[in-house]
Amino acid sequence: MKYDKTRTLEVTVVLALGISLIYWISGNPNVRVLFMVLTGVTAVAAVWPRLLTPVTWLWFRIGHVMGFVTNKILLGAVFFVLLTPLSALRRLAGKKAAPATDTAWIQVNKQFGPQDLDRQF
Repeated sequence: MKYDKTRTLEVTVVLALGISLIYWISGNPNVRVLFMVLTGVTAVAAVWPRLLTPVTWLWFRIGHVMGFVTNKILLGAVFFVLLTPLSALRRLAGKKAAPATDTAWIQVNKQFGPQDLDRQF
């Protein structure tokens, strides 16, 4: 993935705004120093964005890893919390998961004409 000037500036502005939000909520003076540093980095990114390309690369790698992990956790939770108990209840109730046929295809013996294509759905 190519990281252009706009993307690099976006990442630094988001980081600076995130740190400023943390400072605003917590009021911690150590966060204020970090905010000032990130504000300076944002100013540098506005003038010379190529300098922060490694930061942008790292930021997006972290995002991809977090997306991968979060996706697995959420889908696993949905499966084990919702689908597993529902399927167990269906089995206990004696419901079949699918009809006992070889295929789900329904054979239609009809001659189709142009009027059948007008409103297909």
